[in-house]
Formats: sequence, structure tokens, C-alpha cells
Amino acid sequence: MRCFHSRRRTATTKSREVEGYLQAHHRENVTVDDLAERFGMSSRTFLRRFKAATGRLPSSYQQAVRIETAKAMLERERASVQSGEHGGRL
Repeated sequence: MRCFHSRRRTATTKSREVEGYLQAHHRENVTVDDLAERFGMSSRTFLRRFKAATGRLPSSYQQAVRIETAKAMLERERASVQSGEHGGRL
């Protein structure tokens, strides 16, 4: 799943690292301060760069990752019900 779309043609290595981290930790409440420290920036710099690269705030990005993950889970469940994996019981 790729939710992080850089406004530039190619995403930087750092932005791909942030994307991977947020996707791997989508169930956690990750703060801007946590991300900034992890990626070696001040909170203000991190926030400014993240928004410049994505056009959204980290919390909005994290919410999008969560929504996409939930959609994928629902699709898998729907497919398993349709294929009869639940033995006819719901």
C-alpha cells in the first residue's frame, strides 16, 4: 500500500523511510515529536518537510494508512465469506 505521494516526481529516501515507518506502525499513536526525533529533525522542520512532500499533515497521512488497511482487511473477509471459508456460518 502506498499512500505517501511526494509532490516531486521521485520521493526522497527519507520520505520513503517515513512512509515505511508509518505503515509499519499504523496501529500506534505516533506523534510528530516521535517522528522528528526518529528521523533526526526538529519537530517544526519535520512537519514543514512532511507537509511540503505530501501536502498533508502526518496525522492525516496516518489516518489514510489506517483506512486503507481497514479496507484491505474488509476485502479479504468479504472474499473469504464469498468463497465459503466460514463453513456456511456467519
